[in-house]
Amino acid sequence: LFLADKTCLLRYGSPIFSDYYRALPYGAVPQRTLDRLNRLSTGPKGSDIERLGKSLRLEKVKGHPYPVLMAKVRPDLGALSELELKIIEEVVEKYGRMDFDALYDLVHPAAWHKAWDARPPKREAVPMFLEDFFEGDPEAKEGSLEHMIENFEIRRALSDR
Repeated sequence: LFLADKTCLLRYGSPIFSDYYRALPYGAVPQRTLDRLNRLSTGPKGSDIERLGKSLRLEKVKGHPYPVLMAKVRPDLGALSELELKIIEEVVEKYGRMDFDALYDLVHPAAWHKAWDARPPKREAVPMFLEDFFEGDPEAKEGSLEHMIENFEIRRALSDR
């Protein structure tokens, strides 16, 4: 998810999944998604977790320290645009067969280091900021950061908060 979100963000100024990221020891993690998966495996259940449980199951796989997600049903891709699907396919093609060691630097970008290095002692998860993903990343397209900031300002101006 992180690599697809980051790719879309750096190219077009908008992530695919609208999650917020935290720096954890094993890399950048979409926090709301992690929270839901943790609730799926440990409870308590709610309507969103029950829906998730109808689509996914967690399996212990030999050689994996954590459960592996397995689909129970074909995904409903209707919520994703053609562009988002293309990016996901590209990311799976490019990175899908890499092991953790090969992916390590990719899931620990400069934005991860910035958040991780500034964390309070003994904190195992700290917020990451989307604008930090653009700093020094050669994949960032000109204007995409400005597009992200402009969209944020528009949403904030139109929100009830």
